[in-house]
Amino acid sequence: MGEQPRPAPKAIELRVEDISQLFHTLDPFPFREKDLDKDVEEFIVSWAREMPEGQPLKIVVHLPETQASRPEARELDAAFRRYFDYRAQATSRDLRELFRIGRRALAIGLAVLSSSVVVSQTAAAYLRPLSRNGLTLIPTREVRTGASLLELGNCVRHTARDFRRNRVAGRGSVRNA
Repeated sequence: MGEQPRPAPKAIELRVEDISQLFHTLDPFPFREKDLDKDVEEFIVSWAREMPEGQPLKIVVHLPETQASRPEARELDAAFRRYFDYRAQATSRDLRELFRIGRRALAIGLAVLSSSVVVSQTAAAYLRPLSRNGLTLIPTREVRTGASLLELGNCVRHTARDFRRNRVAGRGSVRNA
């Protein structure tokens, strides 16, 4: 059995009057390193999500003849590849950071849950002999271990979010303002 032929790439087509419409106008970097315009990126990504997964994509940019003859037009392929490679790496880093924070929150939650179970089992074992001797304890407040864990998880999540925001802003640590 031979290899299955690779399907032809599906095309995402863009029509612009000027190459500069494709890129963020305030970006000071050279042409090949510029960020895509947010509307262009959103358009390409939304069409790419509608394509079958695992199938190659092709971006076709229709330009007027005057724009197509410019040197920047020949570099569009490299500029698009560089930008989407960069975005994929950034998204991957963000996802790893999110999973790292999630694992830490899970570890804290499991530690609190296990200690709560141990404390409740110890208290039950200690109070059981007292009830056999005729002493009856009536709890005045319901113990809500599950709700407490949920509140703890929310607290950890908000603290991590605040830490990330402050670190991104260049402060490096969480400060009270």
